[in-house]
Amino acid sequence: MKHSKRAVNNGYSFVEMLIVLAIMAIMSAMAIVTWNSVKSAKYKQAVSTFESELSTLRTSTMGQGDGMAMKVYYDADYSDRFGKKIGAYVITRGYVDNSGTFQEVTYNSSSTDSLQRSLYFSYAGVSNPVFIMQKGKIQYAPTGSNVYTDIDDSGIVIQYYKSDGSVKSGQGDGVFRFYKDNGKMIADVHLVQVTGTFYETY
Repeated sequence: MKHSKRAVNNGYSFVEMLIVLAIMAIMSAMAIVTWNSVKSAKYKQAVSTFESELSTLRTSTMGQGDGMAMKVYYDADYSDRFGKKIGAYVITRGYVDNSGTFQEVTYNSSSTDSLQRSLYFSYAGVSNPVFIMQKGKIQYAPTGSNVYTDIDDSGIVIQYYKSDGSVKSGQGDGVFRFYKDNGKMIADVHLVQVTGTFYETY
């Protein structure tokens, strides 16, 4: 008569458990590094987007006219592509009218305002406002001031002169400071009034 031998299950050995835990720790560390890299790239992209809009506005102004402008502000109602309100810093393109008031450009071909129709014509069909950064924070200190204040829904209007591309005094010249959502600074973008150029410091 044959007797079947039943396999004895002694569970994992201590060494095997240590190996599994080590693998899990390594994978967790890799996931954290990847997540932080993605977030870091998004923060750098925020600065790049802002600088790209500055360059485009300056070039467009020198090619089209003095009235062109853009406004950087915080939009608490900004929604993602799923319609969820996320709140974000954005740039809206537009112009400053004769009364000195910023007007957002609309792309309405039936508009009777020829100035509004003509400005930023190359942007027709492109999203307006332009998303800069969700979470984090952007502060601004005007030229000659060391006091940084949060950019809120009233925003900062930026304008250039057509003649030489310099920034109109009091219209955005100064320092824009970008922060991560943990409060650490990403970079300062210095917009120079007399030249209309910008540079970064960290």
